[in-house]
Amino acid sequence: MVLIHFLKLIRLLDLIFIASTLFILKHAFINPIITTYNSETSSLPIVTALSEIEFLFMVLSSCLIAAGGFAINNYFDIKNDDLLNLDHNPVGKGITRRVAMLTHILFSITGIAIAIYLSFSVAQIKLSLIQIAMVLILWQYNLSFKKQPLIGNFMISLIVGIGMLLIPLYDLFPVIALDFQDLFLEIFKIIIVYAYCLFALTFTYLLIKDLNNFKKDKELQYNTTAIFLGKEKTKYLSIIFICSLLAITSYIMFRFNSSLNIYIKLYAFINVYIVSLYSLYLLNKSEYQKVLLVVKGIMIAIIFSFIMLHYSNV
Repeated sequence: MVLIHFLKLIRLLDLIFIASTLFILKHAFINPIITTYNSETSSLPIVTALSEIEFLFMVLSSCLIAAGGFAINNYFDIKNDDLLNLDHNPVGKGITRRVAMLTHILFSITGIAIAIYLSFSVAQIKLSLIQIAMVLILWQYNLSFKKQPLIGNFMISLIVGIGMLLIPLYDLFPVIALDFQDLFLEIFKIIIVYAYCLFALTFTYLLIKDLNNFKKDKELQYNTTAIFLGKEKTKYLSIIFICSLLAITSYIMFRFNSSLNIYIKLYAFINVYIVSLYSLYLLNKSEYQKVLLVVKGIMIAIIFSFIMLHYSNV
């Protein structure tokens, strides 16, 4: 029973999503592109900076930092969850506050230590400042950012987006050579687009979550984004981010039209266009719980589209 509560504390399903995202990014996108390039050129082959073991350490570091963030979030949320009659927080039930705090400290420090080791390994020590900044932001988020409209939502979304960039920064940036700059920049541009999509979807998810909790948050005098801006303006802001996702998808479809096969076009049409428009419809009807599920679905679809891109030979 204690193990179940602990897995709830560190949000195992979210950690599986993070690890899966990094594995798909590395093995279904970056590695195949480099393998194809090496097979088609007679020049010296490109070798990425991280070995397979070091990549696994990178995944572990990211998951530990995220788990530490989830633990401290549950630690600080215990009073709010009790006031809102939410029973998903394991702190105070199967997990003590002391264990939650120790989990945050130990996991965060271990995650940072692994990041520092990896940054030394690729001879780019400054890269570890990213993970250190992540831990500090997660701590500050729970202390103050969470209580400030927009800022808290923005910071969490930013961490999610930056998390997508860790693999190319550690794996490609240290080995960039003049001969390969065009290839690396092309890979990096695509990943930046995906990072923005995850940022936008996370920000949208948090906005809609604020809308969903509007009544109870107002009763408890919380200053969430929905309360600060009002329901209608928060809806409009959510719509802007969803529409930006549609615009980016349209750009990708246009930019790589000749190299995309019918399957990925159909995949994008169903999982981005149709589903995003459906989320706008639900949002207009104020069915926030359903919108939250739809946004999660779009996130998963976007990550798996890396596999589709690989088989489309982009």
